[in-house]
Amino acid sequence: MTGFENAIQNYKLQENNESFLVDDLQKTLKCCGFNETQDWIHFYPQVYNKTHLPLSCCHDSKVQISRCSVHSASKTPCKTELNKVFIDFKKTYYILVGIMFALVVTQLYALYFVRKGNNIVHQSHDSPDSNANP
Repeated sequence: MTGFENAIQNYKLQENNESFLVDDLQKTLKCCGFNETQDWIHFYPQVYNKTHLPLSCCHDSKVQISRCSVHSASKTPCKTELNKVFIDFKKTYYILVGIMFALVVTQLYALYFVRKGNNIVHQSHDSPDSNANP
């Protein structure tokens, strides 16, 4: 069982941190339940049914919702939306690692050329021709 499924199981009708987390995720990701909308009915049969789900499951911004039903709720499970978020994060992570690698290589090249330039300058000052007077 995942953390989100646990949060749904620990969801309280009163306000608490897990309830805020679940509601906020469902609103933000426009999803309902972890595996399916029926999760709410499964975990809370005494409270939720096909005509009554948490308001955070309904996302129609054009209509002010006072009751959320299975028919008006999002059909997308939150598991699907969370997977999309993690895949996007993973892609971004790989891009950032690639950029950091390119910066490190650039810095190493710069360091190499600076040191090579310093060696040339020191060699020209140390050569016997540089001490001779014309």
